[in-house]
Amino acid sequence: MLAVDSRFHEHIPQILPIRPEMKEHFESEPAQREAVTAFNGPLQAGCFILVVDIGHPAGAPAFDRMPRPAHEYVLGWA
Repeated sequence: MLAVDSRFHEHIPQILPIRPEMKEHFESEPAQREAVTAFNGPLQAGCFILVVDIGHPAGAPAFDRMPRPAHEYVLGWA
């Protein structure tokens, strides 16, 4: 299960310490916060799915030379 955090802006001071004022900006602009969530959430979920499934897209023989990474390795980075 993958989900998005609509209150992501609360973590901006820790994640992006050079722009802590963005927390207040997203707090005061709920429409923009929802737009960012709607765009970035699926984008990050898609990247995660690609990383987990890399190596054998649809079992294509052209990708046999790319070994499938162990789930422990991939999920250790997530």
